[in-house]
Amino acid sequence: MLREDFRSLRIAEALLAFQAAVHPELTDPCDTDGHLDPRSAVKPIAVPTGVLTQLVEHERRIELEYADCGYQGGMPFRYDLALMMDYDMNVTCVESAIIDDTENGTFGIVLSRPMVDGLIQASRERPLGDKVRLFSYLVRMTCQLVGGLRGLEGFGGDAVCFFRSVVRILHELVGFARLEQGDDAGYPADGTDRTADGTESGPEDTPIHNTDSSRAGNTALAKETE
Repeated sequence: MLREDFRSLRIAEALLAFQAAVHPELTDPCDTDGHLDPRSAVKPIAVPTGVLTQLVEHERRIELEYADCGYQGGMPFRYDLALMMDYDMNVTCVESAIIDDTENGTFGIVLSRPMVDGLIQASRERPLGDKVRLFSYLVRMTCQLVGGLRGLEGFGGDAVCFFRSVVRILHELVGFARLEQGDDAGYPADGTDRTADGTESGPEDTPIHNTDSSRAGNTALAKETE
């Protein structure tokens, strides 16, 4: 696991701890141990590679700001309704998170289960660290949306499914990342992080190995989404 991936893991853990404490309604006790299976849902929404990359880069910028300043607050997006048209010219109105990107323009994340399935499929070949960043961004967005409207009552069922799904997936990805961290030969058997001289280390000094999409945890998630 790369050093920056270790940092993204710690941020993801902090997000999930905040979610559990402040928005426990986002953890659905009925499906906490379940797994998303696109074959059981409607057709996933196709997520362009460029959009996926932008989401990951947004989270990277958040990480870098935190690393540089020790603090990070807020992210630029807004809740709105968006219009979608299919190939048959059928138009539907959907709940979306609209992200205003000064470099790449505005794009929207449809708050629905098909969008979650599309994100899973689009990110299957990504390194585990990038998957953690992607769903950390979505969970942070979820907590801000739900907090802004003071609960889930202001959202439709599709949006609630989206919120709970991204929280659950981030839990799974964090579990895989922890396994990778524990597999690292540089970690003592007692789990204590130490530098080469034997002293306890901080997150930036922790010996961590490379993360790629062939690792066991990442492969497990890919198998679940086939």
